[in-house]
Amino acid sequence: MTKRKLSSEIPMIVKRSFPEDDNDEQIIIICFHPNNEIEDMKKQLNQMNDHVVFHTELESCISFIQSIKHEKIFLIIFDSYACELVSHIDIFQQVHSIFIFYTKPEDFKYLFHEQLNIIGVYHRLDFFYSALEEQISLIAEQFFQWTFYDQTNFLKRDISKQSSDFLWMQLFHDAISYFPHDEQAKEDMMNIFRLYADEKSEYQSNDAIQWYLNNSFLQKLITKSLQRKDIDQLYQLRYFLVDLIENLTREHQQLIQFHRESCVIYQQMKLSKRELNDFKQKQGQIMFMKGFLLVKQDILLPQRSDLIDVHLEIKCNLKEYQNKNEVLFDLNTTFQLENIEENDQKFLIRLTEVNHGQMIKEKYLTDTHRQIDKLSIPIIFSKLMCDMNEWNQSREYLQYLLIHSNEQDLPWIEYFIGETFYEIGQLNKARLCYDRAMKTNQIRLQDSAVVLSAIGKVLFSQGKYEEAYDFYQQALAIQKDFYPSHHAHIATSLENIGLVFGRRLQYDQALDFLQQALEIREKYYEHFHVDIAISLDSISEILAKQEKCDQALEYQERAMSIFKEYYQSNHTYIALLLFRNGYILYLQEIFEEALNFNQQALTIMKNLRSSGHPDVAYALTNIAYIRYEQGMHEESLQLYQQVLALLIQYYSSDHLDIVQALINIDHTLLYGKENSEQALDFFQKSLAMLERSYPSCHAHIANNLNLIGNVLRKQTKFDQALEIYNRALKIQEDYYSPEHIELVDTLTNIWHTLSCQEKVDQALLFCQRILTIQQNNSLLDPINISYTFNSIGNLMEKKKEFTQAIQFHQQALTIQQKCFPLGHSTIIATLEFIGTLFKNQCQYDQALEYYKQALDINVKCFPSNHVQLASNFILIGSVLSTQEKFSEALDFQNRALVIRERNYPSDHVFIAHTLTHVARTLFNQKTYHQALESYQRAISIYEKCYLSDHIDIISNLNNIGDVLYRLDKYDEALTYHQQALAIQEKQNETAPIDMARTLNHIGHIFNSQKKFDESLHSYHRALEIGETFDSLNYQAISTMLCNIADVLCKQRNYIQAFDYQQRALNIQKTIYSLSDVNIAESLHSIGHIRYGQNMFDESLDFYQQELKIYEENHASNFENVALSCRYVGTSLIQLKKYREGLKYLCRAVQIFEENPSSDCENLPVCLCAIGNALLEQGNPNEALHYHQRALVTRQELYPSGHMCIGTSLANIGNILSDQKNYDEAFDMYEQALVIYEKFCLSDDLELSICLNNMGILLNEQDKYDQALPFYYRALAIQEKHLPYSYTTVVNTLMDIGRIKVKQSNFDGAHDDFSRAVALLREYDPLNHSELTIGLEWIASIWIRKRCYHRAIEYLEQCLHIKEASLSPEHLSIAGTLSDLAQVNRTRHEYQLSLIYEMKCYSIIEKVFSPDHYNIIHSLSNIAQCYEDLNERQIALKYYQQILTICEQSESVSDFEIFTVIDKIDQLLTQINEESV
Repeated sequence: MTKRKLSSEIPMIVKRSFPEDDNDEQIIIICFHPNNEIEDMKKQLNQMNDHVVFHTELESCISFIQSIKHEKIFLIIFDSYACELVSHIDIFQQVHSIFIFYTKPEDFKYLFHEQLNIIGVYHRLDFFYSALEEQISLIAEQFFQWTFYDQTNFLKRDISKQSSDFLWMQLFHDAISYFPHDEQAKEDMMNIFRLYADEKSEYQSNDAIQWYLNNSFLQKLITKSLQRKDIDQLYQLRYFLVDLIENLTREHQQLIQFHRESCVIYQQMKLSKRELNDFKQKQGQIMFMKGFLLVKQDILLPQRSDLIDVHLEIKCNLKEYQNKNEVLFDLNTTFQLENIEENDQKFLIRLTEVNHGQMIKEKYLTDTHRQIDKLSIPIIFSKLMCDMNEWNQSREYLQYLLIHSNEQDLPWIEYFIGETFYEIGQLNKARLCYDRAMKTNQIRLQDSAVVLSAIGKVLFSQGKYEEAYDFYQQALAIQKDFYPSHHAHIATSLENIGLVFGRRLQYDQALDFLQQALEIREKYYEHFHVDIAISLDSISEILAKQEKCDQALEYQERAMSIFKEYYQSNHTYIALLLFRNGYILYLQEIFEEALNFNQQALTIMKNLRSSGHPDVAYALTNIAYIRYEQGMHEESLQLYQQVLALLIQYYSSDHLDIVQALINIDHTLLYGKENSEQALDFFQKSLAMLERSYPSCHAHIANNLNLIGNVLRKQTKFDQALEIYNRALKIQEDYYSPEHIELVDTLTNIWHTLSCQEKVDQALLFCQRILTIQQNNSLLDPINISYTFNSIGNLMEKKKEFTQAIQFHQQALTIQQKCFPLGHSTIIATLEFIGTLFKNQCQYDQALEYYKQALDINVKCFPSNHVQLASNFILIGSVLSTQEKFSEALDFQNRALVIRERNYPSDHVFIAHTLTHVARTLFNQKTYHQALESYQRAISIYEKCYLSDHIDIISNLNNIGDVLYRLDKYDEALTYHQQALAIQEKQNETAPIDMARTLNHIGHIFNSQKKFDESLHSYHRALEIGETFDSLNYQAISTMLCNIADVLCKQRNYIQAFDYQQRALNIQKTIYSLSDVNIAESLHSIGHIRYGQNMFDESLDFYQQELKIYEENHASNFENVALSCRYVGTSLIQLKKYREGLKYLCRAVQIFEENPSSDCENLPVCLCAIGNALLEQGNPNEALHYHQRALVTRQELYPSGHMCIGTSLANIGNILSDQKNYDEAFDMYEQALVIYEKFCLSDDLELSICLNNMGILLNEQDKYDQALPFYYRALAIQEKHLPYSYTTVVNTLMDIGRIKVKQSNFDGAHDDFSRAVALLREYDPLNHSELTIGLEWIASIWIRKRCYHRAIEYLEQCLHIKEASLSPEHLSIAGTLSDLAQVNRTRHEYQLSLIYEMKCYSIIEKVFSPDHYNIIHSLSNIAQCYEDLNERQIALKYYQQILTICEQSESVSDFEIFTVIDKIDQLLTQINEESV
């Protein structure tokens, strides 16, 4: 410090031009937002910076940026306009800091570009404002003339790694004097002066102070150089700086010697608000000026409204002199900021000159020499700059130092130059420097260990871990010879070795070495030092890789508390901690904060190093991880590809980090893009690189094998996958141990693959092995055990052991909720597992409860457009769809589709998956055309993404087939299903199970086409497969049994149908509650079977059980309640319980009218059923009313016509026909026929029924010739549907036969009846009544043709059938006996005739009253037979018996009595004549 008047003899240096303008410390914020709708942000930005400009047009914004020359530009750009950055990169790369802000979080997209200084991409205002404030503060701090130092604990702590401008200035003050003060130095100085002087000026060293005070330009030049730490400029000025420092030191010593009294000097100054706040916050700390402090007490300051007037009061060791006007303080002068007083908005800052700077410097030198003794101040100064991340300045300084170096410093100069190259990523240059350091003769053996460690560090960075390990071991061996076991150097070597173990994935050994290093450092430095923080960070990194997040975060927080004491917020160590914190938060799924930390780290790394440095790549990798987990797979893939490009440019092609980058790309391709083929190619490349360049890295090779196995498993190549996994397992068992925790991932892959192969018991063994390993590892994070519990739960579900499955999942959930009280994706997954378990057990309300709990966490943890939400929406939608809440289901599923369409390209398989879910709900909703459209969109995507035999393609072929089936497009449907089946029949492993599903679909189509044999064949194949390969899938097996029962029922094979349906019901009772819909459906099917068997009491019972289930448990399912009422009603009517039956049918009608059914036909069908019942009751007019209502309803439903309208017209025609209103009836039939011919296929059975009815109507009117063509048309159709239609064919043939009999066309009639009998014998041999009718008609024809022996042949067949199938007293037997008696009597076979008639009488006398006509007629026939046999006495007795009956009967006419009397008289006469 000095105070003197200016000398007029000192020449002025006149500024010609200055390389940089004063404006270069000014910040201008440019905000580009086309809509300019950011009023709140405008206010905030104006508070943060004085100069803010807003632009709404891109062209004007670019022009404005180009017009700025010196100010630092901060650009804020919004939303999708960020793409303009890349489009105009030549303009925007001159922008100092770029901030991208998305007003809508769902539009957020991360952007990285090597040529653009993008600070970050934000959608949260708090993160954005914080980042902007941080960058503004860094610029302001750089140009702030004062710097502060918190001296609180410096005496207690080792400050050898501390870095600050304070230490820089203290050491520079000394280090500059180590350069030679020679003519070359003076010439360098004068060259600088001459650049800005008008004439040559003579300079004398003793005049340095006067030169400085007399020239404002020189003051500014030196101040700027010191503020910027411009080593080149300061080196050129070294001669003058040394003179100035020596002059000031000499002057100060003289003043101290002669003037010991303190004085106070004052100066006015102006500060910004930010600077004043800094002063306020730093009260009590020591401080100094970044340069030579010049106090001018009579200075006149310019007026600036943006600055605050401040008075500076400095108390110093300077005796006041008269007429003094300036005081100059030396570089290393330190002051203590005593306090700040404010009075009427005027501020007084009090400073006291102190000697703390010298003390702190000496402490710093002592602490540094404690680690490496005999380091010179210049070397220590270069080390300090390295610690301050000022590597370029340090290297520049060292290179100047190299010119003038002594031999002792030479190895350290080379070493620290190497350090500067290493830190900026120039590894080869660093290695050359380290090698030169090792080759110098002056390097001491103990110091060589430091260089050996540095060489190891280069090798480590180059991915040569085993070589690095050797160098670290060499260094450690030397250090152990020279230093005590607790020395810091030994800790460094132990840490380096631990990091190698970490790269080998030997985490236990790594932690052992790192913990040793930490213990040494804590002891050596007494618990507070940068190296302790480095140890904490290294341990945290390993813990994070082990996913021990809480422990890792604890170490990180301890490390950060130390680093913040030593370094500024933009230091590399701070960046590394931000990076590491971000990774831990990513693991904890706190994605927003994780992304913010990584963006901060990336900004620091880019600014300090370069965009191509690996640290930038690592931060980008973390961001890619986060974006992947946020569902931004395409964006993530682009970032991984950028990382790969950076690493390939930086490293050799086989570096382990490149392998990991490839793996990251592979993972995204496999799971994010569903591109397994491309992923497999990448994984195989990465494996080849590992085996080529890292053959000893067994753990990495095993991991890569696991990844290849994952691809194969995803491709359903399970055997190949298992082979790969077992290779990996063998490597790991040899590398670690059979019970090591690192085996868990491979064991998990194996059990998962076995599970896919349905080898559940084997899979469980591997799960148990995993659980044992985990439970034996006391240090393992319990969250990992929860994953295993979930795995076991999933396997238990496959075994249908649902209770145990839920118990395991609940155990997992308990652990996870303790570990992640704020929510986590693992909790979401477990809740979804439990929900799916309940869903699969048809406990839909419980399933929804768990799915919605998962949704609550999803909403809390993830942004609104996250793909995780889409998965949750789909699960909820699937349950709602099952509950037939279709609108709600579609709402969730369409929300999922919107999210996935926003996050994935249009041909991504996830979009296809979502479309499939939407289509399934539309299908269940019976909106088949929309379902078909969605399925077709889905399969078009699948066909682009997968090979033709992929399971999703097969599944969607079946889905499309099923929709076409529901649209009655059977042939098209069959084509799709057969395509699927053809693919499945070529596959192995899981194909049989899927094949069973396809066979079921094909069976459905054949069933609907009435091709029952083909249908049964498909169903039986499906059942056989299910029982063989999927025997525990009770639900599927019960469905197959139901399918078979349905076909058998349609074939009228009711006994077998009942057996199959009963088997299905028995299975369903084991998997569903007795109130489940599935149980109700089976009861309904059994009711149908019994109804078909005319066992109406039993059908009624089953229908009533069905109805009870719906009424008591599913009352809101109005359609099923109404349908059950309908079937109960029809059964009651068949039991002739018309009143009760009509009650149920009317209830069904009421329900359908109040709650329109999804099947609009239900209402008119019920109306028709009521009409039919009324008709049976003999109420044709009421019946007609209901059928007319049904007709009107159908005509309203189908304004364009429909086959059902034809059915109603035909029903009305039937009633009118019964009422003998033949013309009206025929008109109805004709209208019906027109409808059928329009809407039915030409061979539809409905058409044949109408034709048949028309034939019957004409037949009844004896219009035989007109009737027969209708019968023949009907018969032609019916015969196409044999055997299904055999009953209708039989009936039609018999009707035709009867007409031909009436027409005396006996041969034709015989053929028709014979065909009918043949069909019955073939298809319904147990239908005895119809069979005997046909035989009796044939017999009657033979009688008409007087071919009695043939007639007897057919009548005897009838008698045989009836006696075998009916009770002995059945009247039908009596009728046939009577016919045989008659034919034999006609043939004069009286004895046979008598036998048959006597048998007939024996039956009827038990049934009829004695005076019944049939009794009298049979007695008459017997009497006649005796008479024909000339047994007149016996005949007489029978006639007398007949007479007695007739005389006693009121129903017998007198004529009949007289006829009997006459017969008796004749017999008496004949008997008398014979006796004579």
